[in-house]
Amino acid sequence: MNGIGDFLQWLACLILYSPIEPDEIDTELNTINEKQQFVPILDSCGGPNALTANFTNANVGRIRGQAFGCGNFVQNKRGVIGADFAYLSGIAGGDILTGIEYEFRARVAARGRMRHFPAETPGGSPPFGRNPAPFTIGLVFTFIRIFQVNDAGDLFEIARSPQIFHHSVTHPASAGVILPAPFDLNEEVSLRFTPINDGPVFFEVEVSVQGGATGSFSDIQIGSFEDATSGFATVEVSAPIAQKVLEDDACAELFGR
Repeated sequence: MNGIGDFLQWLACLILYSPIEPDEIDTELNTINEKQQFVPILDSCGGPNALTANFTNANVGRIRGQAFGCGNFVQNKRGVIGADFAYLSGIAGGDILTGIEYEFRARVAARGRMRHFPAETPGGSPPFGRNPAPFTIGLVFTFIRIFQVNDAGDLFEIARSPQIFHHSVTHPASAGVILPAPFDLNEEVSLRFTPINDGPVFFEVEVSVQGGATGSFSDIQIGSFEDATSGFATVEVSAPIAQKVLEDDACAELFGR
């Protein structure tokens, strides 16, 4: 700092824009083990879907599994597996100001590998082949939702992000070529919001890992970064912060925004 002026500027920024660290509340897990789309006797599948997903004691989400496609003589059908890992945190009432724009930020880390195998099916296009064409898809994405209790006493969503994609791979059938698709990311996600009252604010960061396969000879596996056929892919959300939107260039520089 160069003198009293810079010190006062720093102090003013600290008072006006100091970040608020939400308290961690809990974690929630919703698994997706979608029934394979098939009709018994008429359709065949490569196997039954398999899925294991949970949280470790350190709130690290883990997922592994395998989805198989299905089909019959004229139609290819899909199988899907996945898990949504929700991280919940909150700020006590009185710590924020009504009508002031804030930005919520957190870091999302995900590490794993998906093994894509969209198998070519015989016969070309219908009526002698199968439609749609076989393919596999692997996704890792995040949603942010922000809530407050409204005047009626109901939990009310005040802000929602679109899907924030971190990993998206679609692999079409290519003569049975296997595609290993690793992901290893650590990215900041953010969403702006304006409180509707001075009560508590609740934040939900939901990280979704999903894999799908279409076609009776297709499958996709989700596993560890080193080997999709074993171990677990992992996700973690850390460092949640809420902060007034920076309107002063000098303060933005101070906070590295």
